[in-house]
Amino acid sequence: MKMIDSSFKPTLIERFVQLIPLRYPLALLAWVIILGQAGFGLANYIETGASPLYLPNPINAFFGFLLYLYLFYVVRYLRLRVMTAESSIAPIMSGGEGEYHSVFRRLNSTWPILLLTLILEALTGPATKFSDFTLSSIAIYNQITRVFVLLGFSTLVWEYSVSSWGLHRLGESNLRLKSFMEDRFMGARSIGNVALSLTFAYLAGLLLFFLDSATFIALSPEFVGFFLILLALGLIMFFLPLNSLHRKMQSEKSESLHALAQKLLTKEFGAMTSNGPAQSENPENGIKELVRLKNLEIIERRLANTATWPFDAQLLAKLIIIALSITAALVSRIITDFLHL
Repeated sequence: MKMIDSSFKPTLIERFVQLIPLRYPLALLAWVIILGQAGFGLANYIETGASPLYLPNPINAFFGFLLYLYLFYVVRYLRLRVMTAESSIAPIMSGGEGEYHSVFRRLNSTWPILLLTLILEALTGPATKFSDFTLSSIAIYNQITRVFVLLGFSTLVWEYSVSSWGLHRLGESNLRLKSFMEDRFMGARSIGNVALSLTFAYLAGLLLFFLDSATFIALSPEFVGFFLILLALGLIMFFLPLNSLHRKMQSEKSESLHALAQKLLTKEFGAMTSNGPAQSENPENGIKELVRLKNLEIIERRLANTATWPFDAQLLAKLIIIALSITAALVSRIITDFLHL
C-alpha cells in the first residue's frame, strides 16, 4: 500500500482542492463557486458597485463553470483510472506491480506541470482580449482565474501524456498475453479500455477549453495552430501505445492460426496414411473423430473471433466523433471570424 501511495499521490490541483476539508466532490464544487460567480461578483462589486449576482454574459459564465468543474475533476479521474487499472494489467506484465508503478511514476510530477502552464501562458497570453493588465479588481480576478484554468489544463495534458507513454511502454514490454480460448482480447482489453477512457477525458477537456477560451482569445494563426497541435497530440498518444500491443496480438493470432493449420494437416495426413480400415468401422473411433472435428471447429471459430486490437470498434467510433466535433467547432469559429458574423 505504501508503494501505491508514493506512485499515485494526488496532483497539485487535487491538493489545492483538498485545502477545503470536505469530500473531494463537495470541495471541488465549493472552489468552482468561489472562482466562478462568487469571485466575479465580488470583484465586480468592488469595481463598479453592481450587484454580486450580476452576470454580463451568462453563456460565458456557464462555459467557465463547466470548464472549472471538469478540469478539477478530470485530473483526479485520470490518476485514479490508472491506479485502479493496476489490478487487471499488472498480472500480465513480466515485472508485475513494480514495473507498473515504474512506468507511471511521473504522473503526479509538479515542475513539468508548472513549466507547461508557463508555456501555455506565453502561447495564449498575447492573444487574449484583455492582455493589457490594469490594476483593478476585475483584471486581477481575470488573471487569477486564468492561471487556475491553465494550471488545470496543463495538469490534464501532462497526465494524459504520461499515461499514454506509460501504456506505450507496457505494450513494448514482455507481456504474458492470455490464450485466445480464455479471452478473445488475450487479456489486453484493460489496456485498451484505459487508453480509450483517457483519450475521451482529454478530448472532452480540450473541447471545453476551446469553447471557453474562444470567448476571450482573439482568433489568430497561433491560436488555431495551438489547438490543432493539442488535438493531434491526443490522437497520436492514443494510437502510439496501442500500435505495439496490436502487433503483438496480431503475431499471437498468426502463430495460433499456423499451429491450428499444422494440426489439421497432421491429422489429415495421418488419416490418409493409416492402414486401419477396421478402426474407421469402429463406432467408438467414429464418435471420437466427430468430437475431435467439433473441437477443432470450435477452436477455429474462437480464433477467427480473436481481436487484434484491445478494444471494441464501437468505442473507437465514439472517439472519432469527439475528435470531429472539436475540429468542427474550430472550423466554425474560423468561418465566423472570417465572415465577421
